[in-house]
Amino acid sequence: MHSRVVLLTWIAIAGWAAAAPAADRPGARYGSRGASHALAPAGPPVEQVDEGFVVDDVEPSVYIAQHPNPHEPLGFSASYFDPQARPMMVDPAASSGAFDGPVIEEYDAHPVDPFAPAPAVSSGDWLRNGFWYTEQSAVYLSRTAMVKNDVQLAFDFTFPQEQLNVQLDLGFEPGLRSTLGRYLGRDSNNRDHSVEFTFLGLTHWQYAQSLSSADGQLVSPLDPGFTVPVYTGSTVQGFDQTSDFNSYEFNYRIDRRLGRDRMVYSRDGCWIREATPRLLGSFFAGLRVAIVNERIQWFADATEGTGNYDVVTHNNMVGPQIGADLFVERAYWRVGTRIKAAPLVNWASQSSTVRILDTDGEPLVPNRDEFAKDHTMSFVGELSFVGEYRFRPNFGLRASYDLMWVTDLALAQNQLTFFPSIPAEISDSHALFFQGVSLGLEWYR
Repeated sequence: MHSRVVLLTWIAIAGWAAAAPAADRPGARYGSRGASHALAPAGPPVEQVDEGFVVDDVEPSVYIAQHPNPHEPLGFSASYFDPQARPMMVDPAASSGAFDGPVIEEYDAHPVDPFAPAPAVSSGDWLRNGFWYTEQSAVYLSRTAMVKNDVQLAFDFTFPQEQLNVQLDLGFEPGLRSTLGRYLGRDSNNRDHSVEFTFLGLTHWQYAQSLSSADGQLVSPLDPGFTVPVYTGSTVQGFDQTSDFNSYEFNYRIDRRLGRDRMVYSRDGCWIREATPRLLGSFFAGLRVAIVNERIQWFADATEGTGNYDVVTHNNMVGPQIGADLFVERAYWRVGTRIKAAPLVNWASQSSTVRILDTDGEPLVPNRDEFAKDHTMSFVGELSFVGEYRFRPNFGLRASYDLMWVTDLALAQNQLTFFPSIPAEISDSHALFFQGVSLGLEWYR
C-alpha cells in the first residue's frame, strides 16, 4: 500500500515537471551556461547567439540614470511617490464591492516611492550644466616694479637723508575679472569643450610725493654735475606717478568632468546617487592681449623758474597663451590651482617732454620732445589658488589668491635722464609683479 502511494507520488512530480513551461526552468532564459547580461537601455527584445545556442525571450532591463527633477537643489535626498508616475494595477474606486472594507490611504504627504530610481543628492551629471556660463569677480591687486635700483629724483644737499624717491610698490587697487563662456559639447571621454573670453583690468595705481627746502638746496642725482637749471637749487620738487593694467583673453577649453555617480546607502534606509570625488585636470589655449600704460610727471620750482619733465610709456603685448587647471572636485565645493603662460610680442614706446622756463616763460634750456619705440619679447605668467562653494548645482561663490609676472616692459620711471641720446632710446627690460585676492560669483545657464 505504501509503495503504491510513493510510486504514484513520483509519477505525479515527473508529469508536472515535464509539463512546466521552458521559460520557467533554470538556464532557459539566459542560456545553458547561465550567462549574465549587463543593463541595457529599453528597446525591443534582442536575440543573442552563444556558440550556436539561440536565446529568445530576453527581456531588456531599463536603467534610469537621470535625476527625476533636474531643478531640485543639492539638498534633495528622497524620491517621492507620484500617483501619476506609474499606472495602478488595481483601482479600488473603479470596482465598487470588490473590497469589503474601506479604501485605506497608505501614503502620507511625502512618502518614498519604492519603484522610483535612486534619488540624486549630489550628482556629477547635473553640475555646471547649461549652454552659457560666466564668472564675475572683484579683484584687489598690488603692483610692484621689479628693477635693480631705486630711482631717486632729488635730495636735500644740506640734509641728504631727506630724499624724493619713485615708489616701486604702489599698493593695492580694486579691479575686475570677468569671464563669459559658451559650451560646445561633450566628447566620448567625458570632457567638456568650450570657448571663453576673460577680461582682467580696470586697475589704476597712482602715487604722488613732494619734497621742499626753505634754503633752496634740493638737487637731483640724475644731474651729477649740478648744471641743469631749476632742478639744481630747487625749493620744491615732486612727482605724480600713474600705472594701468588691462588684459584680454580668448581661450579654447577642454575640461574633465566627474565620473560615474556612486550609490550610497543613507541613514534613513534609502539608496541615493552621489557624486564621486575626483582630482580633475583641464587644459586651455588661446590668444592673449595685455596692455601696461604708465606716466610720471616730475616738477621743480626755484627762484629762477619752473621745470616740468613728463614721460608716458605704452606696452601693447599680443601673443599665444596656454594654461591648465588642477582641482579636487566634489559636489558642493572644489579647490585647486590654475597656471597660465603667455609669450607675447611687446610693441613698446616712450614719449618724453621737458620744459624748463624762467619766470617770464622763456626756456632756460632747449625744449625736449622725444619719442622712441621698440618691439621685444615679453612674458606674462599667472598662478592662482582657487576655491569655490556651490549653493546650487549651477551657482556658486568663488575666491582666489592670484600671482602674476609681466616681464620686459618700458616703465616711465626708467626713461628719466638729463643726458639723452640722439636718436632717443627706450629702456624696456623691466618687469612688474602683481599679487592680490579676488571674490566673486560663478553661474551656469
